[in-house]
Amino acid sequence: MGMAMTMISLGVIYIVQRAEFVGIIQIFVYSGAVMMLFLFVVMLVGVDASDSTVETLRGQRVWAFGLGALFVVVATLALAQVSWPQAVGLEAVQTEGSVTALAREIFERQVLTFETLGALLVIAVMARWCWRTGSG
Repeated sequence: MGMAMTMISLGVIYIVQRAEFVGIIQIFVYSGAVMMLFLFVVMLVGVDASDSTVETLRGQRVWAFGLGALFVVVATLALAQVSWPQAVGLEAVQTEGSVTALAREIFERQVLTFETLGALLVIAVMARWCWRTGSG
């Protein structure tokens, strides 16, 4: 959940900096991918409904709720004091359009990073599947 909130927060920062396309893609694609990954992990682990009702640490839910509420209050107060500066030099960067500039950045300058990340994700998924099924 923390990773999803980080992706959403990053998308909001992009939108505030007038890169609306990148911000919306950040929120929809990456947050959706994190949620689907989380869903598949929960499905693979196979937690029974009877296991989730057993509280192993006394008062754990009360403490979790209290600390979560405290975090929400502190985060709200901190975000209320943020002042966003005016975007500088954005017009010069986006002379060819934000989508074209983003595509040029991804497919020309960052192609090795994206290919490496994709390979690592595929390897992780296949390793988890092989471990789960006992093959390999």
